[in-house]
Amino acid sequence: MYRTISDDFFFAIRPLLYVSRALGIATFAYVKKTLAGGKTVVQLEHSSAAFFYSIFVVALYLCLFVVSITLKYLYVFSQPSATDTFTDILLHTASVTSLLSLVLSVTKNRNPIVRIMLLISETDSIILTCPREYYKKENTRFMKQLLVICIFLVFTLTYDNITWSLNLGFKIFTYCHMYVDTLVEWILIIQFMNMVILLKDRVSLLNTRLANLSGVFEIENPTEGFYVPLCKRMSISVKEMKSRLTSKEVLTFNNIHDMLFDTVVLVKSTYKVQILFSLLSTFVGISIRSYFGLCVLYGYGTANITGISVSTAILSHVLWCSMHMAKLLCITIPCHSANSKMAHSSTLLRKLLLAFHADPGTMSELLDLSLLVSTMGAVATYLVILMQIKMPVNASPACTKNVTVSLLHNVDSSTFECLGACNKTRCIRFVEFGS
Repeated sequence: MYRTISDDFFFAIRPLLYVSRALGIATFAYVKKTLAGGKTVVQLEHSSAAFFYSIFVVALYLCLFVVSITLKYLYVFSQPSATDTFTDILLHTASVTSLLSLVLSVTKNRNPIVRIMLLISETDSIILTCPREYYKKENTRFMKQLLVICIFLVFTLTYDNITWSLNLGFKIFTYCHMYVDTLVEWILIIQFMNMVILLKDRVSLLNTRLANLSGVFEIENPTEGFYVPLCKRMSISVKEMKSRLTSKEVLTFNNIHDMLFDTVVLVKSTYKVQILFSLLSTFVGISIRSYFGLCVLYGYGTANITGISVSTAILSHVLWCSMHMAKLLCITIPCHSANSKMAHSSTLLRKLLLAFHADPGTMSELLDLSLLVSTMGAVATYLVILMQIKMPVNASPACTKNVTVSLLHNVDSSTFECLGACNKTRCIRFVEFGS
């Protein structure tokens, strides 16, 4: 079965798709087909040209990495101290992240990424009221985001290259793989971040539609720090909600929510390995760049290279640390925001589903403490019944009669007294106080 996506949706994601394809981590293309019946379908498909280009990028990266490691072994690792050599080797965790991203893009992740795009497009066909305007804004956001990140990366990498090439000469080529690692890893981060942002925006649209149709809105609780759903009027009834939102609409929105949740799970399974190594490389990068910066500042060991001013070297390490911190923020902030939106939409939908499948009396009891009181009362009642059934098993009829009579008369104040054994069984008799 062919699933068509709109031209406007492709227009929105096109900037990210082209940049990803340039670095070999997007092996699909936007394809238009005409079927036998004359129907035209537009969809994302695997592209043979993009696939072979990605394989070429992987092979080129492996060659670059091997050459860099060889040159490091010959000209770099033999000079500094063991501590600096070990920390320098740890920086290759970014290389592992980039290599994983490139390999997975041509193997395991080819189908899931296409599936994610199709699911998002499918939800858009239901939930978006003005898709063209929305996609234009998405395209603008993608362009601005890529422009800002590219300017920052180009400035940082150019400054770092010029700074160290003036002193190291041709040895700077031993670190050229780090620049490729940074670009590939950042494109991966941008892919993941925008996948999460796209899903968060769809969940926000779902919440807005539910709020407008059901009479529920959001206010920010300054003491709790998250959004809390409240009713416009505290006395809102189930009948009022039914008049504004039908049961069929609630089920439709619930299906959209389930589809978005499935997409979230798919994004998680697709990117979890790369993101894990990216977070690891971020931690290692911040730690080691901070270490090298402090060594330069205090003139410790071989990290204090002559020919480069202290301020210039420190600025280079600060830029690298800032770049790693930006990666961390790009991963965590969208995920936190999307998780909050998903949790809120789940709460809204469950309340609405319950409202359309329960009577108003049940809803009112679920919203106050009467449920707690009723539950505890039922527990106490059944506990008395169970005790009355249990006690005759181990007690004589006389003892049972005394206990039952005492319970039925609700003796307010009594003392417990062991009066002896009946038929070789110890029983306890209630003795009324003062009798």
